[in-house]
Amino acid sequence: MQLIKMQLERFESWKIAAIKEFAKGKVENGEWSQTESYQLSEQELNTILPDGYQTPQHYFYEMMVDDQIVGNIWATITDEVPTTAYILDIGVYPDFQDLGYGSTALKLLALEAKKLQCQAVKRHVFGKNKRAIHVYQKIGFEMTDIEMVMKL
Repeated sequence: MQLIKMQLERFESWKIAAIKEFAKGKVENGEWSQTESYQLSEQELNTILPDGYQTPQHYFYEMMVDDQIVGNIWATITDEVPTTAYILDIGVYPDFQDLGYGSTALKLLALEAKKLQCQAVKRHVFGKNKRAIHVYQKIGFEMTDIEMVMKL
């Protein structure tokens, strides 16, 4: 596998899918209602990426295996914490899941982050996403904080 820079023409379709997936996660997590989720997700993404694909310090990659794109990963390095790459999105397409591509992509991203002088890679994971938590821990991520809620 290799990580290749996402091409601009693929960015828009990725963006639509990312908005939908983030909205879905927020609804499943009980933070947003279904009716408002897409709009809020789109607003948040547009805030994070004011210049879209051209937003500085944002890195969009596609996972390439045997000349086939099997997923994507998006990371940023902010001025607030310039020594940390923060993964904002990672996804392996359904037909390619459970083949280790996500883990491999995370390791490759870590190598890219090192080249950019980063000392750490971080990722937010919804607490209900046990599968993702397992994958991250398996390759060396450690929990740094846990936010919990009690619904009334």
